[in-house]
Amino acid sequence: MDWLHDDRERLSLEVNTLKRVYPEAQLVKKDGLLRARVKIKAGKTIYHTELVFPRDYAFGEIDAFIRKPRIVNSPHRYGDKSLCLSHGDVTPETLAIHVLDWVVEWCVAYEKYKRTGMWPARVRKSNTRKGRL
Repeated sequence: MDWLHDDRERLSLEVNTLKRVYPEAQLVKKDGLLRARVKIKAGKTIYHTELVFPRDYAFGEIDAFIRKPRIVNSPHRYGDKSLCLSHGDVTPETLAIHVLDWVVEWCVAYEKYKRTGMWPARVRKSNTRKGRL
């Protein structure tokens, strides 16, 4: 199933919700996949993030990447450089805005890791949307 063509209701929900919460988000289709690009500020750093929706979305999980700045020697990333967001509560009802909130948490944790060399156990969820520009 190609959800971009077959599930217009879900596409509309994702686009409208994303644009309402992250109005600066850019949505592009590349290689047949929908991608959402959002800039997130954590500390003094602006992270250029990209969410990649799988073809079988909402049953497959969205992959999240930091495109800029270059991330080196960081834990909590997979071999393809996608972020390990450590959330076992992903369901077909999980929206891109939820994943972006987790990306904000990841960026805040990475900032702490750069300063201390230790990855924090958990970032407070109440501050996640403050990372928006």
